[in-house]
Amino acid sequence: MPPGICAATFASGFPFGGYSRVAELTVEIMGMERQLHMAGMAVARFPDRSDDQLRALPTGDEFRVIWDDAIFVGHDWLLGDITAEIPKEQFSRAAIGTIRSVASPPATRTFGAEEGEGFFPAINENHFFFDLRIPRLGIVMSSPAPIVNSSQIRKIPPFGSIYQLSDEVSYKSDLQRSGLLGQVSPKVVIKTCNVRLQIEGGIKCELELLGEGETTARYRVKLQNVSGSDELKATLAIWPRPEEEVNGWIKPITLGRNVTTHDFEIPRDIFFRSRWLVAIGAKPFDEDALTAVRFPPLS
Repeated sequence: MPPGICAATFASGFPFGGYSRVAELTVEIMGMERQLHMAGMAVARFPDRSDDQLRALPTGDEFRVIWDDAIFVGHDWLLGDITAEIPKEQFSRAAIGTIRSVASPPATRTFGAEEGEGFFPAINENHFFFDLRIPRLGIVMSSPAPIVNSSQIRKIPPFGSIYQLSDEVSYKSDLQRSGLLGQVSPKVVIKTCNVRLQIEGGIKCELELLGEGETTARYRVKLQNVSGSDELKATLAIWPRPEEEVNGWIKPITLGRNVTTHDFEIPRDIFFRSRWLVAIGAKPFDEDALTAVRFPPLS
C-alpha cells in the first residue's frame, strides 16, 4: 500500500469500547412528525471507581457516570442537517448519571432486584442537557430540563443494551416566526429516542494524506458500505473533536455499495495529539456499521 495511506475495515488501536453511538428518534417539529436517524460519539468516565475496581464490581454497588463529551448528527430530506450536543460551557452540569446493580444473592434479594452473577445486571440512568441545531429552519435550542434515558445493562461498555427516554422532551424557542397562523414560536418535541452502542464492521475505509502546507494538511478518505444494507446513512467525524473550529469535522453522509470519496483540509495545529477519522452507521438503526482509521503523521 502506498505511503500515507492507512486502510482498515477493522482498525486496531482505536478505543471502540463505548465511543460510537447510534440514535433513532421520533420528533414532532412545528406540528410535523419525523423519524430521524443520527450517529455520533460520546465519552464517559467513572470518577469514583478505578479501572481495577470496574473489573470486579460487587453485587449491589452504585456509582456515578460523568459524560465529558457527546455529539450526534443526522440528515432529514425535509429538515436538513440536525445536530444535538452537550453544550461545552456546561460540561460540569450537562451530563451525569448513575450505574446501579440490581443483582443480589438469593438470600438477600429484595423487591426489584434480579438474580445475577456479581454486579450485573445493572441500571444505567443518565441526565443530559443537549443543544439542538437545525440550520435549515434557523433553529438553535437548549433543553430547559435534563433529558433522562436509561437501560438495563450487562456489561461496561453496555453493548447489546438499548437506552430509551423516560419521558417526552420539549424544546421551545423564544424567537417568533411568521406562519400561516401568524407569529409562532418554533417547538420541537422528542417523543421517543432509542440509543445503542454501534459495533465495529460494515464499512471499509482508506485515508490518504494528499499534501501539507504551512498551516493545513489535505486528506482524502475513501469509504465503502460492506454491511448487510445496500445504503447506509452515517456520520463522518474527526475524533477526539478538534479544540479549534474545523469546517466539516463532523457531518452526515450516505454510503452505497460503490466507493465514495471525501476531500477535506484540516489545520495542522490539531495534530498535536493523535486523532482518528471515524465513520458510524446511523440508518438502519440495527445495522452494525463502524470503522476508524488513524490520521497519518505529518512531517
